[in-house]
Amino acid sequence: MDRQGPPPVSSSELENQRYAVTDLLEDLTGAHSDDELLTVAAALTRAAADLLLAVNRRWSGSGKWLMREVERLDNDLATTHAAQLINGLRSAGAGNPVPLRDNVLDILTMAGGPLFTGYRRGADGGEPAQTNSTAESTDSPWPNWATESMEIVDADPDWEAQGQRLCDTLQALLAPWLVGRIEHVGSTAIPGLPAKPIIDLQAPVAHLDASDSMAAVLSKHDWHYVTPDLDRRPWRRFFVKINEGHRSAHLHIMTTDSARWHQQIAFRDALRADPSTTANYAALKRALAAEHGDDREAYSAAKYSFIQAVLNAPSD
Repeated sequence: MDRQGPPPVSSSELENQRYAVTDLLEDLTGAHSDDELLTVAAALTRAAADLLLAVNRRWSGSGKWLMREVERLDNDLATTHAAQLINGLRSAGAGNPVPLRDNVLDILTMAGGPLFTGYRRGADGGEPAQTNSTAESTDSPWPNWATESMEIVDADPDWEAQGQRLCDTLQALLAPWLVGRIEHVGSTAIPGLPAKPIIDLQAPVAHLDASDSMAAVLSKHDWHYVTPDLDRRPWRRFFVKINEGHRSAHLHIMTTDSARWHQQIAFRDALRADPSTTANYAALKRALAAEHGDDREAYSAAKYSFIQAVLNAPSD
């Protein structure tokens, strides 16, 4: 078998797979009997494994070969997707679908997130009529900033200062809920790295239950709350700051026991410490932006393998 892997899946193919997995995930939640639950769980495990392999540009397979390919991916990336999927399937067979649901949500997030209302397959099963739930259409309820194309620009030396000013402001605004220091993360936090001109920040809280109260405070300062049913990232609450009709900053509110909290800081620190890795990441970002300029989710999903490799690299 060619270990170089297949060519990248097209945006429409990726969306079809995301839609299929999302649909099965909803069926898992709505199963009315143990037999239904087991049947849906088996189909969902296969579909999620296929999606995982597609996102990581790995060959898929059928029967025993499907999970063997996932195991090979795990071996390369030091992950445990195969074991998590199989254990989730076993748990669903015993009547508890939660572990499988959580594992599949993680895989969907790598691929750009679940795909719900607003998406339909084309009549030929190819191009979607609408790329995702936030896609723009003539009767779209979404503002322009929610669907605008992304652009990678040269690093701006002022990003560090912009990030610090935003951190200081938010530290005061969110003081009643914070349990630590707000962090500037993402590409704009790495000196010399080309990036979308959007400052990413993450704020630590004890729990996510107060998001509505935080939204009431932040809305007065041009922060727009993307509610969990739209964001579909259960580990965070997400806000977007708008300046002159465009995104200027993202705020990720998380608990400090979230794996994502530590991953984003670890990735930032790894690139800050290694100019060679930063240069490789810059080249990848430029190439992916050229390919997925109109699809933020596909762009983010395509970076997954690189990010995992950095996070799993042995420390000196």
